[in-house]
Amino acid sequence: MKGELSPLQLLQNLISEFSAGNLLAGKCKVQAPDLHLGQESYSLDKIKHVHFLAIGKAAMGLGRALEKILKQLPPAIQYSGMVIANSFEGEEKNFDARVEVIMGNHPIPLQKSFMAGEKAWQFVKNFSPDSLAIFAISGGGSSILEMPLPGVPPAFISKVGQELLKTGATIQEMNLVRQSLSAIKAGRLLTNSRSQINVGMIVSDIPDRDLSWVSSGPTFASEINSQLVLDIAKKYLSAHSWHEYKMLFEQGQLAFASSRPAGKIINMGIGSAHDLLASVKNNFEEIFPGNCQSLGVLNLNFEQGMEKIWQVLLTCDFSHPGCLISGGELPVHVVGEGVGGRNTHFVLASAKRIMQSTQLALWQAKDFEVFSLASDGRDGETDCAGAKVSKNEILRWQQLGIDPQSFLHNCDSYNFFKQQDGLIAGTPVSHTNLMDVRVIFWQ
Repeated sequence: MKGELSPLQLLQNLISEFSAGNLLAGKCKVQAPDLHLGQESYSLDKIKHVHFLAIGKAAMGLGRALEKILKQLPPAIQYSGMVIANSFEGEEKNFDARVEVIMGNHPIPLQKSFMAGEKAWQFVKNFSPDSLAIFAISGGGSSILEMPLPGVPPAFISKVGQELLKTGATIQEMNLVRQSLSAIKAGRLLTNSRSQINVGMIVSDIPDRDLSWVSSGPTFASEINSQLVLDIAKKYLSAHSWHEYKMLFEQGQLAFASSRPAGKIINMGIGSAHDLLASVKNNFEEIFPGNCQSLGVLNLNFEQGMEKIWQVLLTCDFSHPGCLISGGELPVHVVGEGVGGRNTHFVLASAKRIMQSTQLALWQAKDFEVFSLASDGRDGETDCAGAKVSKNEILRWQQLGIDPQSFLHNCDSYNFFKQQDGLIAGTPVSHTNLMDVRVIFWQ
């Protein structure tokens, strides 16, 4: 243990240190006569207004940090802001009157998301040419705010979003389809901006480090291969939805390219899942010196991710304390009517596999534990961050004849761990969003 902290407590502390507010505060400061954003500096003498739009699961933390920083601007420079998040829990009352706080829906874009998208569009439309605009973006914005292209029914976007989430499509595949239906994704939101300078400050929940995928890239103009998107839509959508999507394509209602705004665009990352996982490994090395392995941020579906982790686990040295860690999100092909998320599903599937592998060398360890949690504080649509299970718990299940298979088959891992008191408490308002972290450790 590092100090008096368990590995789980240490991980939770590290995630708190990577709050979006902390990440942004290190990249944004007012130091007259300049405003410093990342490695860029902007003369305040040439700016009359500063606007910010914070979106995504970490929008509340990003918005609070920006408001605190921008209050240090000279009195002659006005600022305004808009925060679009999926949860408030009363924190919206902490902003002053110059900042509007709006709630959208997550993980499916619904009425609040479409209202939020319209609000964001109008907000950006009012940026003046003598202004600087900051777009503070975190994951989840693909659902939290949305604005359909002309001719695309909002209800169809909601339906497509729901279907994509249940099929195990990667975030890149989902976003390509989403972008083709949207008036604000793929840089189209910025086409409405008259600001002379537009700066994207991005907290990335994307495994391949490509910032343009975060929240479907509202500040990244792009050109998409239409046939690639059509192939993805055909692969994952239901027959009825695919037929409707194809009709919209044939009618010319979809978009596969974006134009650039007149002003300057700069996009920068301020924190990523890779940064978080590197910090986790460095800190866990102190607990498990010489026997801490990291698989990095995985970009695999659930079955592929499980196989990768299991293959490496079989080669680990269990003769002295150690751990195996990994990051990234492992999309689950959802079946059944159960309740759960990627993290509870991973822990339950791991426990089931360990139960079936009686000759696994891991059993020789005095103790072991598997836990997984979402850095944004919410595992899927549940109120928990993830789940945990220990060697003693698995032994207890075996003694009592408790078999998790039916819960796995029904994608009902949340209710299984709720019954077994294995849930990891979630946080109502997310202050960061750096994907999931999975840990298997032994002593």
